[in-house]
Amino acid sequence: MSKENYSLRPDKSNLPKLTRHRPIITKHLRVYFVKSSSTNSKIAIRIPKKHVKLAVVRNFIRRRLLNQFRESLPNHGIDVLLTISNKIHSAKNEISDILMQEWKLCIQQLRKL
Repeated sequence: MSKENYSLRPDKSNLPKLTRHRPIITKHLRVYFVKSSSTNSKIAIRIPKKHVKLAVVRNFIRRRLLNQFRESLPNHGIDVLLTISNKIHSAKNEISDILMQEWKLCIQQLRKL
């Protein structure tokens, strides 16, 4: 797979466009999405420090979610903002597994668009 740009910055110009539509909500994730004009899909991942304390765990989660996104939705033309909405009370090695299960359910819903 070629190294393509899948990143989307959650800045002031993109946030209103992404949060305008109704999100997909799970226990720990909130996924905002909008159809893109390009064929490439892009993602912005927000993991607040108050929900996941350790930076190592936040970065590990971010890498796993991005990798799953690249494999699942490469050319669907969807811009996605993924945020963690609740604090996760689990061991640090279980946090990413919990989020990946929820993210896979969200991806199935995004594919139906």
